[in-house]
Amino acid sequence: PIYKMKNKVNIYIILSIVLIAMLMFGCTRRDLEMRPDNGYLKINLHWKQSSVPGVTTYYFYNSRGGEPIVAEGTSSGFEGWLPAETYHVIISNKEMSGASYQVNGSHENDIILAGEVFHRAGPGYIGSVERVFGTGLEEIEVPRSEIPVVVDAYPQSYTRYITFILQSDALNNVSALSVDVDGIIYSVKAFSGEAASMGTAVVRAEASRKDGEKDFSTTVSVFGFIDKNEVTADVTFSGGETVTTLPSDITDDLAALPEEGGMVIVPLKFPDGGEFNLTMVVRPWSWGGSGGAVIE
Repeated sequence: PIYKMKNKVNIYIILSIVLIAMLMFGCTRRDLEMRPDNGYLKINLHWKQSSVPGVTTYYFYNSRGGEPIVAEGTSSGFEGWLPAETYHVIISNKEMSGASYQVNGSHENDIILAGEVFHRAGPGYIGSVERVFGTGLEEIEVPRSEIPVVVDAYPQSYTRYITFILQSDALNNVSALSVDVDGIIYSVKAFSGEAASMGTAVVRAEASRKDGEKDFSTTVSVFGFIDKNEVTADVTFSGGETVTTLPSDITDDLAALPEEGGMVIVPLKFPDGGEFNLTMVVRPWSWGGSGGAVIE
C-alpha cells in the first residue's frame, strides 16, 4: 500500500539524519580527542575601509608571555584550533608598505616601525607608510571544548594621509618642490596603534605636476604627529637655483584638527623675505583604506 511506502521513506529519512548527526558528532569528538588540550577559536573581522588587505596575521600571546603563536587568516577573519588558554590577540596585515612588524615578547611591546630612508639632508628621515591596519583583543579565553569561541574584531587604519598642494599662482617659475615635516611618529604599538615612542622623525614629500595640471602636489602617509611640528620646503626654480624656506610651526594647527581631518594653510618664508602659502590637507583615518600611490 502507498501509506506503507511513505512510512518506509520517512523511516529512511530519519535514519539518514540520525546517521549524519552521529558521524558529525563522531568527527568533532575525534578532533577533540586528537587535540586533548585544545579549543576552537573563530575571529570575525569587520572593516570600515572599502579596500581591505587580502591576508591578515594573528599573534596569540598567552598569559605567560614569551613567543606568540603566529597564524594567518583572510580579510574575513581566522578560525582554528589553539591550545586551551587565555590570549591577548594582535591582528595585523601583511601587505603594509614602508613599515615592518616587530615581535618583542608581549602584546604590549610589539610594534610596527616605519622604514628609515636617507636623503641628502642626513639620517632621521622616514619614508611614507601605507596600508597599515590593526587592532587588539584582550583576554580571549579559549577553553578545551568542541564548541567554537566566536569573537568580533574591528581593524583600524593606523595611518593618516597628508596631501600638499602648491598652487601655480602662489609662486612663479618653480620646477621642483620637496616638503619636510618634522614631529612625525615613526613607530606605533601593534595592539592599539598608539605611539610607541616619544621620539620623532622627519618625512619628506617630493612634489610633482600631474599631466595637464599647473599645480604641484604630493601625498604621503604617516602614523601621526606628536611634539613640535614644523614644515620646511626646498624650492627649485626654473633657473636651477634651490632655496630652502625657514621652518614654519604648524603644531597648534594640527592639534586643532578634528578626527575627520581638515585643511591647514602653511605660510612659508624665504631667507630673503619672500613668502608663499602651501596648502596641507590631512585626510581622516578611515581614508587610509583607499590605497593608491604614495606620490600622486
